[in-house]
Amino acid sequence: METLNEEINRIKTIMGILVENKDLVHKMGMSDWNQIGEVLRDTKKVKQIHQYLVDMFPKQKELLDYNYKNDSYAEFKRIIHGIDKYKIDGPIKTTEYNLPKEMEVEREKKYQAYIDGEIDKYFREDNTDPRKIDVSKFPPITIDVDGTVIDGNHRAFIAKKQNKPLKAYKILSGNNTHPNVKKILQIVGRDLNK
Repeated sequence: METLNEEINRIKTIMGILVENKDLVHKMGMSDWNQIGEVLRDTKKVKQIHQYLVDMFPKQKELLDYNYKNDSYAEFKRIIHGIDKYKIDGPIKTTEYNLPKEMEVEREKKYQAYIDGEIDKYFREDNTDPRKIDVSKFPPITIDVDGTVIDGNHRAFIAKKQNKPLKAYKILSGNNTHPNVKKILQIVGRDLNK
């Protein structure tokens, strides 16, 4: 579980990435963010969305299951709200990914504090040394078409420090005409023509 400061920093980083990327495929207003957040907090609706996504992207089931079970798709709000404009590719094994600079600086400070003995734990609930953790057992990360990490910054940072590849999925822009698109957008309350 994240501390409040970690959650705030993560949200700022995500929003920073979104602000930097002026060519977003699917733009959302604050009311859209609130609406999708409300939908994803409804266990019945998020379960339906999950099944539709798995039917749509069966090769990406591992990623979808991870995001559904761990945070009810909190990091997928934009993708779900704009599912008619996105596709998911992968999995791939890669070391070719970029961390947002602010996130990398923050992680590096904590990593060095651990190495220097200034803090007892790198991970909140685990005593594992980040230099020795088996990154091959990490859940997958999500990257955009340019290789910027969308979800999994902490995992990507540790793998980068170890110079080891991670399993990743790419979120690609593209016209998604799968029949489940209309079903998901109906649950989300978004008109396909917008």
